[in-house]
Amino acid sequence: MVEGGSYDTWRAGATIAHRGDRGGLSFSLNRVQTDGFSARAAGTEPDGFEAWQLNFLGEYQATDALTLGLSGFYLDAEGDFDEFGGDGAPPFDEVADTRNRGLRAHAELALGTVTHTLSASYFEADRLFTSNGIDTRFDGTRTRFDYQGVYQQSAAMTFTFGTDWEEETFESGADSGDTETLGVFGELLYAPNDALDLSMSLRWDDHSEFGSNLSGRLAAAYRLSDATTIRAVAATGFRAPSLYELNSTLYGNPALEPEESLSFELGIEHQLGGGSFIEATAFHTEIDDLIQFVTLTSFPLPFTGQYRQVPGTSTSQGIELSGEWVLDDRFTLFGNYTYTDAEDATGAQLLRVPTHNALLGLGAEFGNGWGGDLSVHHVADRAAEFGVPLDDYTVVNAALRYDVSDRVQAYMRLENLFDEDYQTSAGYNASGRAVYFGVRGTF
Repeated sequence: MVEGGSYDTWRAGATIAHRGDRGGLSFSLNRVQTDGFSARAAGTEPDGFEAWQLNFLGEYQATDALTLGLSGFYLDAEGDFDEFGGDGAPPFDEVADTRNRGLRAHAELALGTVTHTLSASYFEADRLFTSNGIDTRFDGTRTRFDYQGVYQQSAAMTFTFGTDWEEETFESGADSGDTETLGVFGELLYAPNDALDLSMSLRWDDHSEFGSNLSGRLAAAYRLSDATTIRAVAATGFRAPSLYELNSTLYGNPALEPEESLSFELGIEHQLGGGSFIEATAFHTEIDDLIQFVTLTSFPLPFTGQYRQVPGTSTSQGIELSGEWVLDDRFTLFGNYTYTDAEDATGAQLLRVPTHNALLGLGAEFGNGWGGDLSVHHVADRAAEFGVPLDDYTVVNAALRYDVSDRVQAYMRLENLFDEDYQTSAGYNASGRAVYFGVRGTF
């Protein structure tokens, strides 16, 4: 794949793979670079970005029962950013250098009705932020071991069980921290008849800083007919604050406590025939002690922020609608809409959760290898951030493609067709009108 376009943006990627009787091996290499645009609305200079990423995956079937695998990646990225007040003071630039790398090894052993999977993984992140000539480092690691067993009791019943252990470390200047989490889980899938599927799961976590927690999930799907299915889910959740949220030099808050949540969903899906369908889901979520990033000083003057706990119970409830209607053999109408009523314990709207989020699109197949789509995305009614109101916005995107052959496709992509001036987060720019051309192929 090769692509180029607005903001002097270039992307390229290639994957090579080989598959044999007992295994396979694949490598992929991706490159992206762009001059970009100013990340901050108050900025005037563009903020560029460039990155290389290498991935590999290998699997080998040592015996009929045993499969071994190894995967990994390496990322080298450099991106410009704007300091809080806008552009940096000359001659200094704000630059973030990132080096991420990871490895995962796994072994799968199939013994009759039980399949065992063992895996070990290691991830390392090194980040260097330079602003006005001052360097700030952030280095983190994550080490993880997993065991999962799957017992196929019958065609109607499957039991999954296992345990995992994870250690995370964090170091930034004089600040550092580490946590360990031990987890045990089990899930039962049961289909008492052709119309009903049931799922029941429990998970116990023991966190080195925040103690133990038990969470669970119940789900059911019932087919009223071949065309109509109703679904229901009830779940509890637990999220400990990350090491960055706790220990970051600029934004960390060591007083943070875990979030706990309770959620419900009820949905229905109906197949209209010919590939057309409609779906509707009602949801309700309660989160105790929600963790959010908040500003501590005025905006848009230079300000500081911190991760803070939202006191009490925050709620998010609403409805999601989605569907696709195949008009004929050339045109397909698709869309989705989400209405969300999200409030904290005081009744104030939660940050960065719009009340209305809608997308409507039309896909087309013109024949002779030509196709394309046009979509309209509208977001409305968002809470002000840092005292700055966020306007509603509507963005139109379009794409055109041509199948040069069975293996090669050329395409053009237009983003923000009418050059809408909008912000997804207060004080931060989004792309203006942009056009990209590319070619992708399989050989």
